[in-house]
Amino acid sequence: MRTTNQSSAMTITFKAITTPGLLKVVQKHPIGKGINELTGFDLGKIFAYCSLEVPEESQSGVAWIVTWSRNDVDIKPEHVHIIQVLLKLVWLYSEQTDSPLKSIVAQELTMFEAGMKLEASRCQRIEAAKKERPWPALDQWISKKLKRKTMGRLTAES
Repeated sequence: MRTTNQSSAMTITFKAITTPGLLKVVQKHPIGKGINELTGFDLGKIFAYCSLEVPEESQSGVAWIVTWSRNDVDIKPEHVHIIQVLLKLVWLYSEQTDSPLKSIVAQELTMFEAGMKLEASRCQRIEAAKKERPWPALDQWISKKLKRKTMGRLTAES
């Protein structure tokens, strides 16, 4: 895995250099695979146009910041954290020196992965419950009745 680093006063800019090997590693990793499935992001495009501002160890409290080329990739605000996690994953595997930041990032990635597993399990249970419902027509009728009742209350309160 090759990376480029540019240093400023309080951060180092991390930019992953996309190689077939890097893509393969990230696509097989549970976090990379999960992010790809959840968002449909083109990982190569993310690595090509996004970078990560890595705080120096001595600067406690300085945030990790994702930057990207707005002309080349459209990232919604709600996806910035996911891309940050993805770039931290690549940073963790590419960083050659030992750093206290590595253990912090490893813990964060472990928690993120656990959260992804919980969300996937929750979605599976919801889908299974939907399939087990014997009377979808009854569900629709109940839903319609509840909507009417709610609408009746709203108009009565007005």
